[in-house]
Amino acid sequence: MTINIGPLAVADPVILAPMSGVTDLPFRRLVKELGAGLVVSEMIASEAMIRHNRRTLQMATNCADEHPMAVQLAGYDPEVMAAAARLNQDRGAALIDINMGCPARKIVAKGKGAALMQDLDRTRAILESVREAISVPLTIKIRGGWDYEHLNAVEVAELAESIGVDGITVHPRTRSQKFTGKAPWEIIRDVVDAVDIPVTGNGDVTSRAEARLMIEQTGCASVMVGRGAMGAPWIFSEGFEYMDRDAQDQYKRGVIEDHVRLMEEHLWERKALIQIKKNLAWYITNGWRARIRRREIFECTTVPQVWDVFLAFWEMRRHDEEIIAAALAAKRPVSPVAQSPLLQTTTAVHLAS
Repeated sequence: MTINIGPLAVADPVILAPMSGVTDLPFRRLVKELGAGLVVSEMIASEAMIRHNRRTLQMATNCADEHPMAVQLAGYDPEVMAAAARLNQDRGAALIDINMGCPARKIVAKGKGAALMQDLDRTRAILESVREAISVPLTIKIRGGWDYEHLNAVEVAELAESIGVDGITVHPRTRSQKFTGKAPWEIIRDVVDAVDIPVTGNGDVTSRAEARLMIEQTGCASVMVGRGAMGAPWIFSEGFEYMDRDAQDQYKRGVIEDHVRLMEEHLWERKALIQIKKNLAWYITNGWRARIRRREIFECTTVPQVWDVFLAFWEMRRHDEEIIAAALAAKRPVSPVAQSPLLQTTTAVHLAS
């Protein structure tokens, strides 16, 4: 199902959310190949962007294989935001998104991110300045409000539409709520009812099925997936949920291999090692003895070592799951050491310490 954000056609309604330290070029390219309709950069500081900070420029760099790719900007100064937006447009960004939802203290203390939900005069100035500076679509990502006493997502959405913003992403939790509790999807519905531009819903979506449910319950045009994709990028694959368990395992293994390859291809050696460790640790978060597995991964000093540790555990994962399932079915405890031959040999030193 194609949706249109301004003149930009997005071929799939499931979109990758911007996440600091996560949505780098390798991850964006991976999920684009898996089926995401649009991918978004990590949050980019507009001030660093216009100073041509090397690391910031790298974070905002895109490649043809991830088109269309959006850049999300954070900032406070309308002129700086406009200059940064124009620079990213010139560097190939297909869409510019303004961050009005980041709840981090260091961001809101400077009047950026979710703080803009409290300062509509500055929000207007920023949006007008950026809208005038660029010709590609402009969107904003907002929260339900600052807190439950100030739920102003509808007001902000109506303001943005009046200025010429092309789309709005709504994460319905408040800034005070941050990422706790259940996301109140009804706020997304309220914004959908209030504006005529496309609304993207965000919050508590961890599968294609949940994305369809959000669209059904809120009427949003598309769904943005964030934390639900960390360690599970296959949720962007439309066919994944219809595979049997063996096919899913094989598919996951292929996706993880592709991710490692892309990190090695696009990142310099030290950065690649850091990102590979972090991402492989996410891929085993829900595995048996996850804490021990992650510790062993972070003790590695080379990519081949990391991959060997991860692969050995991955191959034994089903064995461990079957033992646990059998024990639960028989209502008996699982031995803390003897779950698998691999764990007996590789984790003995950790268990003894």
